[in-house]
Amino acid sequence: MTDTRAPDRDHADVLIIGAGQAGFQVAASLRQKKFDGSIVLVGDEPYPPYHRPPLSKAALKEGLNEATLWYRPEAFYQAQAIDERRGGRVTKIDPSSKTVALEDGTTLGYGSLVLATGARARALPPVLGVPDDAIFTLRTLDDAHALQPRLKPGVHVAVIGAGYIGLEVAASARQLGAEVAVLDREVRAMQRTASPVISAHYQNLHVAHGVRFQLSDALTGVGSDPDYPALLCASGAELPFEIVVAGIGVIPNDDLASEAGLDVADGILTDLQGRTSHPDIFAAGDCARHAHKGFDGKVRFESVQSAIDQGKVVAAAIMGSDEQHAAVPWFWSDQYDAKLQVVGIVDSDTQPFLKGDPASGSFAVYHMRGTEPVAVEAVNAPHDFVMARKSVGTDRPLDAETLGALTPISE
Repeated sequence: MTDTRAPDRDHADVLIIGAGQAGFQVAASLRQKKFDGSIVLVGDEPYPPYHRPPLSKAALKEGLNEATLWYRPEAFYQAQAIDERRGGRVTKIDPSSKTVALEDGTTLGYGSLVLATGARARALPPVLGVPDDAIFTLRTLDDAHALQPRLKPGVHVAVIGAGYIGLEVAASARQLGAEVAVLDREVRAMQRTASPVISAHYQNLHVAHGVRFQLSDALTGVGSDPDYPALLCASGAELPFEIVVAGIGVIPNDDLASEAGLDVADGILTDLQGRTSHPDIFAAGDCARHAHKGFDGKVRFESVQSAIDQGKVVAAAIMGSDEQHAAVPWFWSDQYDAKLQVVGIVDSDTQPFLKGDPASGSFAVYHMRGTEPVAVEAVNAPHDFVMARKSVGTDRPLDAETLGALTPISE
């Protein structure tokens, strides 16, 4: 049952900083587990918790209908006795007194604290000379509000970074009629996240839709002709632009944790239950680098499903359960009409196999260690995705029909 006591505005049994997917999941999971203490969910944006993946896809192509982005209707938070506070930026954590300070001067006490502060988009270095009013990132709803009206037919868009976000924005921009060029230091698209077969398929798909790729190259500055704004590349190539979208990765928001004396290293370090170096403080989501039963060392996965899984584990730990981070990570990306779904992490010590024909638009790459699937990349192949969810990281073997349909991919 939920808490029926009058809420204490200055104290929370569980205080959650960050109202993204992980923070929301902790709050929702606590109530699902019948936690009856007070929960305060503090977000620094003026919106209720919302889905971020559509920001680079449907929200850009079809316009922003904000209500479709909310995780739950606003009445949900009242019904679940979750004190959802918007526009609150936390400036300091004091573990010794178990309090946090907000920018408006408010101080909140806590029993357990959850850091779900997410990550921020990495910015272009200012020395490159790209005008500030031409640079966009896409991490928040406000970012989408700023970018969406600028994507019009004929507008030149230069995308820096050929990862998921960069390519999703490129696809949306092309579908809106913009002229798009993608620049990346790597030799192939999605090099850090996809196998060569998948990279080639998506790069070819973008080229077929009119996207220009400038790979194995780097941005060095901006041309001097005010009538022809162009990005200058190390190779000598020039990319005309009116808009520059930086999709060059994210930086975990671990500053508050570091200043509070918690252990951080490209993310807030946690154990298998999401507990930080302070026993009353937990971390979940993109800001957390956590121990995981399936991996050596600590990992930080930037995905919706990982944030959900982490949120559930942290809620269980607060309730005194011994659940641990063990879920197999999975990811997805929608570009044009091609849905990529990835289960597991591709290991260099695996043999890739192809199932299906990329030319058909529906195929999968299985990364195998012997007869064990370590990871699967499925393109418009929902059956293979479901099969991967059931078999990767489990003791359940692939069926004989699937094994028989795999063709080795030569290096």
